[in-house]
Amino acid sequence: PEMIRETVQSLIQNAGNDVEIIVSDDASPLKVEIRQGLQSLITKRIITFIDQEHNLGWSRNRNALIKAARREWVLLLGDDDRLKRGALDKLRSWLPKLQPQVDFIGMGYDIINESGVRTFTFGCPRVMHYKLDTSSPWQELFYYDVVPVWSHHPFTMLIRRSVFDRFQYNPEAGIADDVWLLFEAVASGLSFAVIPEVLVEWRHSFTTKGYQPLSKSIKNIRTAKARIVKMLYSKDNLPGSISTLVRSPAFLRRFLKATDNDAFQILQAIAGHHTSDLEQMLFEAAEKRANCVGDKVRRHIRAVKSMGIMHVFQVARYIIDKHRLLGPTELR
Repeated sequence: PEMIRETVQSLIQNAGNDVEIIVSDDASPLKVEIRQGLQSLITKRIITFIDQEHNLGWSRNRNALIKAARREWVLLLGDDDRLKRGALDKLRSWLPKLQPQVDFIGMGYDIINESGVRTFTFGCPRVMHYKLDTSSPWQELFYYDVVPVWSHHPFTMLIRRSVFDRFQYNPEAGIADDVWLLFEAVASGLSFAVIPEVLVEWRHSFTTKGYQPLSKSIKNIRTAKARIVKMLYSKDNLPGSISTLVRSPAFLRRFLKATDNDAFQILQAIAGHHTSDLEQMLFEAAEKRANCVGDKVRRHIRAVKSMGIMHVFQVARYIIDKHRLLGPTELR
């Protein structure tokens, strides 16, 4: 309850007459406490509160929020996110420079701890444009390693409301539904830009045994990515350039972090139309790599502590740089 109120307050301090704030509680265990904490804002009609009768799940709750929205642009936040002061004014100043050709706008973000202290910043040093079959580096979006994790917030983006007339968050993609939404949109020819502004704060912290949730998180991401690969291979109307890309060993190595041998076996199965075991192959490749990453996290968390690098995100950066686990750590 405390976190959602902070999230809402960060929106209120940014809001103007052109902004509506909608909160959807997805039948959470603390729904009564959450509503009580926001009741004064609900009564004053500063925010709209949607009380879901039944749990819709991650993706469908997002879709319900979007359906309730009436403005031209949508910005979704989780209850562990906050907008920085002046964020919406900065976005307003960028809109005339990017319209009408841009449908998604990404932005940088700070990671802050439970005390609100910034521990790490991710952002893009200049405007980056991505559009299918242009000279822009659109392929980097599909590799999904340095972009978006190191250049902009992977979920909180400013999205044109009309995008959702064609696409929705797909429950089949699980925690990677935002990835799938972006893939579908770019595949259809919509355009995406990242601005050189850090406008979001993501509240995240780990205990001194932080390698355990970090390892689990990495494994969950790998599993979700395996599901995305299966969905890509099952999609009939992929543009030729994307179809060629996602069926390359380089894509499987970078997106799924598959080994060379696993990538070869997966592509052989697709070429031979032996797809009955494809899902299992993808998940096994992802899990194998995730377990490998987890082992390295556990080993190196101890090593870097002796170097005085105590914060888990510094540790993660050290491991990533050392083993190139998530691709390059600098935008080229």
